[in-house]
Amino acid sequence: MSELFEQLAEYYRSNLMILPHLSQFRQYKFLLSNGIVFRLRDIIRTPEQLQRHLVKHRPLKVWYSVSRFLNPQFVGPKGRNRDYVYAYNLFLGSDLVFDIDPPPEGTLEDARQNALKLTDFLEERGISNTKTIYSAGKGLHLYGLDWNPNIVAENPLEREKLYGEAKNKLMTEAQEQGIVFDKKTSVDTRRVMKVIGSINADTGYVVSEIDPEDKDFLSKVRRIPLLFREPEKKGDDKIFLAPIRGEAETELSRLPQLSYHISNRVSGTRDRYIPFFVIPRNFDPAKFCEKYRLPDIIMLNIDGRKVGACLKALPYKRICDILKNTDPDTYQKFLRYGKSLLQLPFAFDRIAYSSIRLNLNGEASRGHHQLLKNLGIPVFNHSNLCGDENLIKYVKAEMPD
Repeated sequence: MSELFEQLAEYYRSNLMILPHLSQFRQYKFLLSNGIVFRLRDIIRTPEQLQRHLVKHRPLKVWYSVSRFLNPQFVGPKGRNRDYVYAYNLFLGSDLVFDIDPPPEGTLEDARQNALKLTDFLEERGISNTKTIYSAGKGLHLYGLDWNPNIVAENPLEREKLYGEAKNKLMTEAQEQGIVFDKKTSVDTRRVMKVIGSINADTGYVVSEIDPEDKDFLSKVRRIPLLFREPEKKGDDKIFLAPIRGEAETELSRLPQLSYHISNRVSGTRDRYIPFFVIPRNFDPAKFCEKYRLPDIIMLNIDGRKVGACLKALPYKRICDILKNTDPDTYQKFLRYGKSLLQLPFAFDRIAYSSIRLNLNGEASRGHHQLLKNLGIPVFNHSNLCGDENLIKYVKAEMPD
């Protein structure tokens, strides 16, 4: 993990970020290595101010708010309960940003085509100053820089409401013309965007402005060879080699040791995972399934390692609940990296297994379901599958001690 921190610190020491317009009214957030989203308590007016925080905290992701507030460092969630502090949520205005992700079976090219359509759509409505940003992940963001909804309201809550309604009206028109983007996210006045110039540590790519006319824009985006990253395409089988300390020698005893890993993220979904965990002592699979409302569990013995897995696709919070109380080490890794990995041998006949079936309710991961079938492990036929048949896979190489 120290290599990752060193790379991030070195990058941010050598590079200044591109701040949004009226940065002093924006809130900035960092995703830290322990999974905590850290909110800056400082007003950021210059790239140098932000740089000091980036070098200090070495975040995995960096965001800023699309909306502007009088006291941005204290902004909290929208609400009207007794804990809602109005003085900390004095809304000033909001940017027009479209979140353009490819469809489940699509690619970045699909997102690029929709960005071009949106550019034409906005220009027809007098919004000609646009900017397209590669999010360093799976999609694009399109900014309408000269959007002016001409909203006048003294009450900050009313002003924020009117901005949301203006966005919703324009975006509904765009969707009616067949342009594909995430409207729910794009309308939200409390959403955050990645800072231009920052690194997405999941991929190693730098958040960058691109030319949507360029079909080959991704080849021109800078990428930092971080220690941990995911393939840029769903189902990508590229070999990922972890950094090797020292000079690699040619003796047989010093050749890299390869291991094959599968992510618990459900490919083709936005926020679904399946639980992988090391089976604890005195494990009762039936009680475990009943406690966490799981339909089935598969227990694998992989080269002496006892691992449990369930094919049910679950949201992030439920995965955290299961891992926190079952396998604290895996839980900490899941918080840190946003995923957990199941290590498999290259010789799949070294896997022993057993399973238990209860009530097969909910959606199961299509990709992991197919993987176990391919390994010759009998799995229960789930009638309701989600995601695609791809898997997020890794091959890691490590030098022996």
